[in-house]
Amino acid sequence: MILEVGLINIGKESATNIQLDPVFPDKKLEGYFISCAYSEKKYHIYEYLSQYYAIAREEVTFRIRLDLPKGERINDFFKV
Repeated sequence: MILEVGLINIGKESATNIQLDPVFPDKKLEGYFISCAYSEKKYHIYEYLSQYYAIAREEVTFRIRLDLPKGERINDFFKV
């Protein structure tokens, strides 16, 4: 399962140096997210930020990946 997340610059000026900071730096790509419902599920960065800057009203995206067995469903909230 891949989830694309979009961040929109709602300000009047450009946003620069956009980045994702890991919550747990020692866990590498798994260290960016905290699952609220499924502590055994491992979310990974699938595709890092589409760009590191955004002018006003421009969107920056990134993708998160979760490996699920076929047919399994998930209902989860996570913190970035």
